[in-house]
Amino acid sequence: KAVREAIGREVREMCRPEIDEYVDCCVGRIFTIMQCKPQSLRMRRCMNRIETPEFVERRTAEILAEREANGESLVNNVGKGATRERRALYNNAILAKVDDPNEILIRKPTPDYSRHVGTPAPS
Repeated sequence: KAVREAIGREVREMCRPEIDEYVDCCVGRIFTIMQCKPQSLRMRRCMNRIETPEFVERRTAEILAEREANGESLVNNVGKGATRERRALYNNAILAKVDDPNEILIRKPTPDYSRHVGTPAPS
């Protein structure tokens, strides 16, 4: 969650001029939809141009690495005694390894309706 907020902050900072134009257009108007459409499109294009899946994936990895190095990570924070190994032990205590993952699913897989009574079995 904190990573998504940080990425959003970065994207908004990169598109600050377009966002400011749009906000300036909207302030003091009652019907802003048609009047501010060009500014809105410029703002959205800027954000879509910057916030690509590759950018988000790369920045997420960078921010998570920074958080682990700084000791801010919830998963790997040696200062608080939370390490990946300890987290793995906790996860194994809650749910041990299973042979068939379908056994632990809350929502069972949908049944095969092609095999109803009265339908010929596949040969």
